[in-house]
Formats: sequence, C-alpha cells, structure tokens
Amino acid sequence: MKHQFGALLTATVVLAAASQSAAQGPTTHPSGATKRPSDKALDGRLKHIKLDVPGRVVVIAAEVCRRTGPLEFLLCKGATKSHESILKTHALPSTVHAALLSLGLTAGKPARWTATGEGDQARFMPPQGAAVSVTVRWRDADGKAHQANAADWLVGSGTRQPPRADRWIFVGSQILPDGRYWADIEGELISVANFASSVIDVPFESTDKNALLEFVANEQRIPPVGTGVEVVIAPLPGAAKAPDARALLEVDCFGRYVLDGQPMPPERLSDWARRYIARHAKGQVVVRVDARALAFDVAQARQALADGGVRDIEVVHLPPAGSVLPRTTQQARRSLDWWARRFAMADELISDPGQDARAALEQIRLQLRRLEAMGELWADYASQLQAQLRAYEASTQPAGPETNGQ
Repeated sequence: MKHQFGALLTATVVLAAASQSAAQGPTTHPSGATKRPSDKALDGRLKHIKLDVPGRVVVIAAEVCRRTGPLEFLLCKGATKSHESILKTHALPSTVHAALLSLGLTAGKPARWTATGEGDQARFMPPQGAAVSVTVRWRDADGKAHQANAADWLVGSGTRQPPRADRWIFVGSQILPDGRYWADIEGELISVANFASSVIDVPFESTDKNALLEFVANEQRIPPVGTGVEVVIAPLPGAAKAPDARALLEVDCFGRYVLDGQPMPPERLSDWARRYIARHAKGQVVVRVDARALAFDVAQARQALADGGVRDIEVVHLPPAGSVLPRTTQQARRSLDWWARRFAMADELISDPGQDARAALEQIRLQLRRLEAMGELWADYASQLQAQLRAYEASTQPAGPETNGQ
C-alpha cells in the first residue's frame, strides 16, 4: 500500500512544527537567543497561502474568475472548476487542509446518506464537523480596502432561498488509495454544493445537480473579474473539539496499520481511540482494507477501536490490485490456456497481451520476494521459539537420583 501523501504530509509537518512553536512561545537556541517563526519564514514554505498561527487564520491568495450564473464552488484550484466558481487560486487544496490541521482542527464528515438504525430508511446527513468562517478581502481600482462575509457574494437561485452560508464545515476531502489527495485532482476547495471531495463545504443540504443548483453569484457585490482577493478562513469557537470528526485507518496486505498517514502499532490503537473520542464524541473511523489483508487484521482493528469507544466504524475493502494469481495446479493450467488464447488472437485485442503478461510476471516476482521475506521471518521466529521451548523443558526436567558420592 502506497503512502505518498506529497504536499499534504510535507505541509502538515512544516505547519505542525510552526503551530507547536507558536503555542509553546519563543524557542531558546544554543546561543541563548530566542526566536519565533515569522510569517515570512512560513510564506517561503507555503505558496499562495499565509498561516497566521497566533491569529488562528489561514489566508489564501485568489482572484475573481466569475461574477454571474449558477455556482457549485466559492473557490477552486486553477481552471479546474472556474466556470462554476467565483474565485480561483493556485494554492493546493492539500496545503489548505494541512494549514487547518495546524490550527488544531480535525477533518469532519462529508454529506452522505445513512440509516439511523436497522431497517430504517436512509436519510440525508449534511456535512458535519469543525465549523469555520470564510471572509473575503480585496482592494478596488483606487486602492481602497474592502472586506465582506463570503455569504454576501451568494444569493438564492430563482425562487429558492437556501440558508445563508455564515458558517462552513472543514470536510477535509480524503487521501485516495494511490496516495493522492482527492481535492488536488478535482480542484474542489470551497464548495457551495455538497461534494465529498471538497476541503470545505456548506453545513446544509445543497444539491450538485446542475438544474437544481441552490446558489448564483451576487454580481452587485463581487468585484471585477481578475481582482485579487484574500480568502480568510478562521475556526469558529469549539471547532477544535467538534463532536463529529473523521480519521482514516489503512490495513495493508501484511496486517500493518497506518492511521492518517502515520504507522500505528496494533497494541496502541485502543489508546488512540480513547483520546480521539474524548476530543470528538461522535468521531468516525474509516477502515480501508487491502484486498489481500486477513479477516483477522480487520477484526482486530474493529475490536481495538470499539474498545476505545469508537462506535462509528466504516470498513471499505479495496478491489484486488493486479492479476489474481493461481493457487492450485488446475487454476495455473486454466490461466496458461487463457494466456495462450490471448497471444494467438493478439491482433484482435485492444490491449497488448505482451504488456499485460509482463505486468503479471512483475507481480509474481514481487509476491515471491514477499514470500521469501516472510519465510525468513518465520524461520527466525521458529528458531527463537524453539530455543525458548528447550530452555523451558530443561528447567522443568526432574532432578536425577542422588548418588551419595558413589
């Protein structure tokens, strides 16, 4: 299982260190001098984003790209969704996510359909989790500064009057199985229609169906296209301990656990769960399982999470990666016959069977290396267990008869 979180993990490490330094006060260096990380130092690491830890805000550099028409987004990345968004930015959504983590927030739950109990009909649940405010700042052609609540740039579509977006939810998008951050691919940063891939969403039901979009741009309040705008995101009171939150636990083919990108020993999972629930009473854990993991690995994870108080556990089984290798002589024979037919009719196939066969051979070589490593592990384990058994047997053998010196 890959864990190439790229910009998200890099930015999280940088921002978390900055956040911790700010919380602990000035740092004492060997020279005796004290130094607090400056905004300029952070700006050097974060393109198009400014993190103000003492002020507890994240500021994103953006520009107006649309002033009219129905909307799905307030802010998107680049040109990905600029035809459906008021603002666009060059900032990576994963870096915005990391900046919000550095302020002590935890990603929440996206909009979803869920059943309240066995036999109940599924009902729609809007996004839930850490609440934030979104403010926009800009200067007009004369250099005069302006500031507005982002909700002022939105109006209801037609006769529909959706709730006013005075608060937003840090949904947090998610890391895909291949290690990429979903919002970095889709470009969905702040949405006004419910998208699970967005970093930030409105806290109420808002359809993403084009014919039924809830919001349109409020042209009278929005500055001209091309105007530079700062998008200011600030946690609302209680956001850091919002009851609803979401964490990702990955289980790989060897039964190893990775929790939100960090290795997690199985024996520590229950303790982590207790701390998590103490902070987020309705916290959810999504358990994403490699297709080759054992049922035991999943059951162990579920039990540890339940022991720690987590009640909202969603298990997602990933589809098998690559070919399903034969496990019996008969399966191997059938598979080789199948390959022979593919090679014979190669001219009629869309894909090259030679390329597919080379991929299967590479998968076999990888599996053989894994089996060899596992064989060495078990051999060493057996050797040490055998030594312990011999020592135990020697210590429990009855003493021989006394000879009385004869």
